[in-house]
Amino acid sequence: MGATITIENAVKRYGNDTIINGLSLEVKPGEFFTLLGPSGCGKTTLLRMIIGFNSIEGGTFKINDRVINDIPPPTNGTSVWCFRTTRYSRT
Repeated sequence: MGATITIENAVKRYGNDTIINGLSLEVKPGEFFTLLGPSGCGKTTLLRMIIGFNSIEGGTFKINDRVINDIPPPTNGTSVWCFRTTRYSRT
């Protein structure tokens, strides 16, 4: 079973700098979605906002129509998988 992720008018600021300004998107179950952009454009910041690791200064974040803005990460229905790749040399 998948989940629909809906973001409406997301805003993220660090001090006087607005990193994400009014971003809206919807990702439905089964869709393939990527974030693509240069270093420092807010890709990781957006992902951290979705999972609850970064504060949200504006907008609404929903999973299956449930607003998750103020729900802490362990209970908001998200999870994070971290993979570390290592190159092995053959000698």
